[in-house]
Amino acid sequence: MNYELTLGVLIGAATIMVVAFIKARQPKEPGTPWSLPWNGILFLTILIILLMINHLLSLNNGVENSLI
Repeated sequence: MNYELTLGVLIGAATIMVVAFIKARQPKEPGTPWSLPWNGILFLTILIILLMINHLLSLNNGVENSLI
């Protein structure tokens, strides 16, 4: 992946993380149907953000694989 694609994925994941954080904190009305698991989405977006930051650092430093 190149720099622009990595940065785009990072910004997209951060946007989804903000939405998931807001939706996970909203109270749920009793009797409403099941919705998306926002805490799980929040966890996955944090994981993607950490991986993209690691990838950006490896692109800037010229390191081939920094997850050793």
